[in-house]
Amino acid sequence: MKIALISFCMAGGLWAGGTKQITIVDPTPGWNRPAWTAGVPSNWQAAGMELPGTACKPGIPTLVLRASSPDGLTGVKLFPRFDFGWSTSPSSMPKIEGCALMQPIPALDFARQFMRTQIPGAQEAGTDPYPGLDQFKQNIQQTNEMYRRQAQSAGLRQLAFASGDAARLRIRSQINGHAVDEWISVRINCNETNMSGRHYFCEASLVRQWAPQGGLAEARRLYWEPMGKALIVDPAWNRWQLERQARAARNEMDVIKQNGDNLRRLMYVQQQWGLAQIQHTGRVSNRDTEDKALARRLNACDVVDFSLGSLGPQPCPGIVYKKGPNGEPYPSWP
Repeated sequence: MKIALISFCMAGGLWAGGTKQITIVDPTPGWNRPAWTAGVPSNWQAAGMELPGTACKPGIPTLVLRASSPDGLTGVKLFPRFDFGWSTSPSSMPKIEGCALMQPIPALDFARQFMRTQIPGAQEAGTDPYPGLDQFKQNIQQTNEMYRRQAQSAGLRQLAFASGDAARLRIRSQINGHAVDEWISVRINCNETNMSGRHYFCEASLVRQWAPQGGLAEARRLYWEPMGKALIVDPAWNRWQLERQARAARNEMDVIKQNGDNLRRLMYVQQQWGLAQIQHTGRVSNRDTEDKALARRLNACDVVDFSLGSLGPQPCPGIVYKKGPNGEPYPSWP
């Protein structure tokens, strides 16, 4: 596993006792140099690393950072990004090894699940506004507008959509026998494709912040807001990442267009099958029974997968395959 290289140096400024600067290097091939720096009080413990992308999103790294006061009762932790996929069509579930399967849920439910499974004995104490929520929603709207324009320019119906949710849960727990209040802040972004079902690839970002009971607001003012101001992103690295993501988005649109072409082919196949059944039985096929039986039969012999949009090479016993005007194979009775 590649991890970031971290160095510390003393600097003046944000805190009376001085500032400790954390430099994190992105070791990704093609970059392999500093990506950003952050500052924490000089007497705090701090550590960080950059993990490579996940199985769901191998090209997008995820930053991890933890900083805490000498007594450990005040601190912040940025967790690795959690990526997952889901589909409303069981046969179209993501089949990427190592990519988690999970149905998209509200950010607040995600935070509650984290509390129950990762912080034993913690109790929910309420919710607080998620910082930057309006900008978060605006970013989603802009992404959907981009998808709309891309589909329009390609002459396609819009198949890709962006969605997301964000929430901040306040809890009470204990650290070394001392009562502390915590914020669990969760942001979830999803890319959705609507074609033969709804298919999702999502990412969840989680930040945990804690302080002595009743001290969250003060810790935010004294520590977390100054730490945010001390964050410095390398502009060249930022441009490099944006270019990589833009290329990935273009590739996704190419895949969507190809899937649209496949879908149109499969619709033709299904239409021809319906005509063949009428000729053979003298009645219209029942979509809830015969069409599904056909799909199972064809999928079983790897001829056509209506959900995934693929045509296979193996013939099915007992079915004759003819070709349409553009060479599309379609099943017919002998």
